[in-house]
Amino acid sequence: MIDLFSFANEDGAMASFYVVYHSGFGHTKCQVGAVRGGTASVSGLKAFIWTTDRTTSRLDALEHADAIILGCPTY
Repeated sequence: MIDLFSFANEDGAMASFYVVYHSGFGHTKCQVGAVRGGTASVSGLKAFIWTTDRTTSRLDALEHADAIILGCPTY
């Protein structure tokens, strides 16, 4: 059974996920804030919240992520 409130990867270490987003007018950034708030309540989960600009120079970090969430506006 999966415990939705406690996460760890295969070696028992804290699971990590990245939220990578672009926000043109602030709406997507607001939604990312809600995701950040939700992740704070989950034990064993490390969330990284990055803009697309920051991520572009650090793509190698995504290789080790357990999950990646992408957020972008619709125009």
